[in-house]
Amino acid sequence: MGKFLSFTLNANAAYLGRIFKNATGQSFSTYLNNLRIEHSKMLLNETNGTVHEIARKVGYNSTNYFVNTFKKYTGYFPSQYRTLHND
Repeated sequence: MGKFLSFTLNANAAYLGRIFKNATGQSFSTYLNNLRIEHSKMLLNETNGTVHEIARKVGYNSTNYFVNTFKKYTGYFPSQYRTLHND
């Protein structure tokens, strides 16, 4: 995504990354992962979609990467999160 933005804006990716981090306090990838995880939490709570379907909907091509990233950001696997928050 960062390369796409740098190409689109005709600017150096590292330079854009520094500007983004200065403005938000976090890297672009961390910011994007936070957005994706927050959206996936909502989908886990409000839909019956599978973990694979939710991973795709929020922009992850790999379900395994999504599951590991979700655990890193929330402390739970997606299925655990759904069970804990839907009881």
